[in-house]
This record gives sequence, structure tokens and C-alpha cells, in this order.
Amino acid sequence: MSQFFQKVEYNTKRQEFLVRNNYILDAAEETDGENLLFRKLKDVMNSFRSDVDMNYQTQVSQQSNSHLQKKLSQTNNEFKRSHQQLPSYKKITAIEKSPGSPDDKISVSQSLSQFYYKPNNLKKRIGQQMSLVETSNTFSTKYSFHSECFGQGLQVTSKQVKLILDCDKSIAFIKPSIYGSGLAREQRVTLVIKVCRNSNQRYPMAVGICDQQKLQENNFVFTGSAEHMPGSNNKDHGCYLLNSNGYIRSMTGSDMIRSSPNLRFYSNSTLELTFKPFHKQLIINRDQQVQTTIPLEFYKDQKLFFCVRLADLHDCIEIL
Repeated sequence: MSQFFQKVEYNTKRQEFLVRNNYILDAAEETDGENLLFRKLKDVMNSFRSDVDMNYQTQVSQQSNSHLQKKLSQTNNEFKRSHQQLPSYKKITAIEKSPGSPDDKISVSQSLSQFYYKPNNLKKRIGQQMSLVETSNTFSTKYSFHSECFGQGLQVTSKQVKLILDCDKSIAFIKPSIYGSGLAREQRVTLVIKVCRNSNQRYPMAVGICDQQKLQENNFVFTGSAEHMPGSNNKDHGCYLLNSNGYIRSMTGSDMIRSSPNLRFYSNSTLELTFKPFHKQLIINRDQQVQTTIPLEFYKDQKLFFCVRLADLHDCIEIL
């Protein structure tokens, strides 16, 4: 063993046995047994060094894989968080504000939150793409016929108006107002034509929108020219109406023009009136089949209501 330690030395930094550089092997002094022992120890040392190197490489590989998996996990978590659906908040895209009026009988339960404009198209995040999801506006306003704003000869309840006297120009308001009492928003009301005799061709039954001030001045009577002859051009009546013969009465533009497409209505027809203040349009839909659009013009201080005009005795309209 003494001769062995003369030939090798232990390196503390590398933690392994090394052959001494300054030792010269004298073939004359060596025996076969010593050479065999030295070769075996050298093989053991090389095997030990190979095992150490292999263990070191395995540990480095495991640490590298663990670090890579941790990094991938963090990246996946960040990606998931970035694509989580965030709560969307609806904003007012346009405001048309006009001063209120003390005679506007809107219930306290109709808070200002109902007057926010709700866009039809909302953006919804799906994965890495942005798509438009079509949503419908919620029309929560409860409409009824105005108990004070109606013309002579009409019998009015909250949900029904009926002509009981021979007064062919009388108009009834539907409350609450749709413009002029707060923040403007889209409004919709559905009417059922219970009875429409359609025998009065001078002033047939009509539905639409009217100006409160103008109709109050005229005691809720339509003052426009008769409609049995196309081409009348009297715009000082304060109404935007569609009559049962398919003609439009307007305060602006052309008065007494045929609706396009031609929309006529009769007994048992269902009419849906949609007021779009930001587009300045009144859209009337009959039985979900025929639709026409009436262009509107109004100013900030106007106060507008949905309204109906009855023509023949026993004509009757209900609010759905």
C-alpha cells in the first residue's frame, strides 16, 4: 500500500485520486502483483469517476427539467388569467338631455337608471378572438293611456281606449313620455287593434308620436288636413302618424306619403312602435311581418308621447 500511495495522490478540490506526475515507474523494481494491483485500483478510480460524472449530469438534467416545467406552468397561468372574461360595463354612448316638466306624471319607481342607453351589440372575449354578441334591449317601462290627455268622445282606461262618440279626430296619449323628461333612450310599446272599422277615409285610425304642447293647444284634436285626398301638405298638426291606409302624416319633410313598404293595419292587427332617439326614427312593425320607418325631427325642449287616433264609432285599441 505504501508503494500505491507513492504512485497516487488525493485531490481535495476534485475529490478523486490522481497519478503522481513526478513518479516514474521503474520496470525493474515492479513485480507482477504490484502492477496488477495498480491496474485494478486505477480501474476502480475510473469507474468511480464515471459514476460521479453520470450522477452530476443526472442532477443537472433533473434541475433543468424542473425549472422548465415551473416556467411553463407560470406561462400557462398568466395566459389563462389574461383570457378570463372580465365583467363588462355599459356606458352611455349618447345623451340628449332636456329639462323636465312638472306635469310629467312619471312614477318614482322609474329611476334614472332606466334611461341609460343600452347598445344592441356587446363585445365578448372568446379565447384569443373578439366577437360581437347580439343582445336585445330590455324595455322595462310599463305603459298606460294617459288619464288626462285625450280628446273628446274617447273612453279611456289604463290599458284601453275606445271611441264612444262620433268625433273622428280625437287623440289619446300613452304615458309616460318618451322624450323630454330626462336622458333619452330607446322606447317600445306594443298595441293591439281590437276594432278598426276603417270606414272613415277622411281621418282613419292612426298610431305614432305627438308633441304634447301642440296637442294641448288644440285640445287633443288632430288639426291636419283630411287624408282622403293624397297630396295634402299641412305640417302644423304636431304628429308623426301612420294611418290604417298606409299613409304617413309628418311634421317635417313630405306629409301624406305612402309608407314603404306599404303597411296597412286592420282589426286584430298587432303593432309594435319603437322610438329610436339617437337615429331619429319611429319604426312600426305589424304582426312581426311588415315594417316601415318614419324619419323624425325634434328639438331639445320638445316633449313627445306615443299616441293613437281613433276614427270610427266603437273603434278600440289596447296596450299589450
